[in-house]
Amino acid sequence: MFAKIGIESLRIYAEGYNLFTWSELNKFNIDPEAPGVNNGYYPQQRTITMGLKVTF
Repeated sequence: MFAKIGIESLRIYAEGYNLFTWSELNKFNIDPEAPGVNNGYYPQQRTITMGLKVTF
């Protein structure tokens, strides 16, 4: 299918880090990353990486 337009290979990928937070505080509808709950520390960063690799 891709050979008609000159593409030898195609790769689509996605990666995620720290997508979900599991904590006992979730039972009480408290955000575990809120400044008053975590002693003022910065919240954990949610990272999503997506990419496309095409070889002609």
